[in-house]
Amino acid sequence: MSRHHPTLSLDRAVVAGGIRRPVLIRGGHDGWRTLTPAAAELAPDAFLLVTPTGLPEAHTARLTALLTTLAPVRRLTLTSGAPDPEADRPLVPGTVVVALGGTRVIQHAAGLAARGRRAGHGTRLIVAPSTPSAMTDTALSAAHPSAPGFVPALVWTHLDLLRTLPPDELRPGLAALVRNVLAVSPAFRTSVGDLLRPDRTGYDPRLMARAIALSADIRATLTAYDPDERGPAQALHYGRTVATALLALTGPRPTTDRPLPIARRLPGAGAPTARRRALAHRATAPGPAPAPRLHPGDALALGLLVAARVAVLLGVLTPGAERAHHELLERWGAPRELPAPLTAADVAAVLRRGGASQGAVPAPHSGPARMVLLGDLGRPHVVRGRLLTEVDHDVLTAALEAIEPTTTTAQSAQSAQSAPQASVA
Repeated sequence: MSRHHPTLSLDRAVVAGGIRRPVLIRGGHDGWRTLTPAAAELAPDAFLLVTPTGLPEAHTARLTALLTTLAPVRRLTLTSGAPDPEADRPLVPGTVVVALGGTRVIQHAAGLAARGRRAGHGTRLIVAPSTPSAMTDTALSAAHPSAPGFVPALVWTHLDLLRTLPPDELRPGLAALVRNVLAVSPAFRTSVGDLLRPDRTGYDPRLMARAIALSADIRATLTAYDPDERGPAQALHYGRTVATALLALTGPRPTTDRPLPIARRLPGAGAPTARRRALAHRATAPGPAPAPRLHPGDALALGLLVAARVAVLLGVLTPGAERAHHELLERWGAPRELPAPLTAADVAAVLRRGGASQGAVPAPHSGPARMVLLGDLGRPHVVRGRLLTEVDHDVLTAALEAIEPTTTTAQSAQSAQSAPQASVA
């Protein structure tokens, strides 16, 4: 592999509620230098660089070197252990918070920047996503739970940040693109297939740049007049209700979703949520043997299939459109069955308790789950002017049963879990 990779440069913009934020997609050696002039336009007096543990130090060092030419840089590392003492230091006026990481880092950095803005410090936010799911989804959204309505001043994406990820992290990270194509822009259903299999084709920055640009274009069509994603842009939450319930049961993979101590310092973060209640219930209540941990992207894939099956059972979606879901997920290489030994009843129980309450797609503590459904590919089903449909327990359970593992799959998984571990001499 060549030491210097071809330079890539794509410019997009996402408008949210009248606020335009540039999305700069860069690649190659020369692409790194573009951060400096873009950040200089914000007239920073200081930078707070927020990163996760596990991010290669070379990435952090490179961004730090670029930012230091403009203003002093302070680092804050978010960990799952002891909190970083830097978290207690207040932001100085004129600070630009820079989020270098995945979804969790971006959400927490947005909360810090919003807190600084409320304090009158004029705090701004630059998002530098380092995972495919963050590049194609989180970084493009203004609907962050910790900072609703707070819009980044700049999204700066450098594709070299993905080179250190294993291929099996890249494929499920494209879940948002699959969701967007099914729920918003089905015209891209055929052409998007080439973008979905980096685990087979190898990492190709040109294809990844296309995936990010397409995701930005699709989101821009919905959020210009719906920045909070509670109207037409709720289509971007297609599949999320069941996906969040699955993560509450299986536990997300630690590389993409782990608790960060700094969350306790964000306004309102201490309030109990249905997700925390579901996790607490899982930790204390008897239940099935734990299922293998799911990548959030694979959980969303299963959520898409369940939403399609629910819509067919309710008579609002054709079987042909449901088949299109399965065909696209098959091309993507995503799972299409629940991970054994998980059952439809397990997932339905979490949804009844409200364990899938998240963002703009709430689930009640009891009664019907509320889901985004499709009336056709690219056309969300509307009920009384809203994109949320109440789904009875019987319908939801029947839809979940359609993705239960076959008997052979379940038996194989149980045998693997019960088999004794071989000793190593």
